[in-house]
Amino acid sequence: MSWSSWFGGGSSGGSDKPASSDAYNDTSSFQYETVPSIGSSSSYGSSSGGTAEFQQQVQQQMLVAELQRRIGQLSGLCWEKCMTAYPKYSISSREENCVTNCAERYLDVSSLIAEGLAKKFEAS
Repeated sequence: MSWSSWFGGGSSGGSDKPASSDAYNDTSSFQYETVPSIGSSSSYGSSSGGTAEFQQQVQQQMLVAELQRRIGQLSGLCWEKCMTAYPKYSISSREENCVTNCAERYLDVSSLIAEGLAKKFEAS
């Protein structure tokens, strides 16, 4: 099998051809379910304690998702800035230091901005 056939560069003529992306876009058999709003009573608990617990879990999952998104974004930014070529086996110590310093600077600046915004919010 040729790698180029996997990435649209050609076909090897056999059944090695990957499935069409249209197969993944077919939503005709997908069934949508309604999601209850956070403030409404639902099967998650009719008491206010169950709803509050559910809200807390949802907020926690949203924070985790946001953190993962930001880590991925930071990794991409620092990778593009520091990597000169795709490493075959490992990255050099210079590249490792560059990525570390880039991430630390980004986090420091983010903290300073957050502190400044908090002070500005408290003052108003």
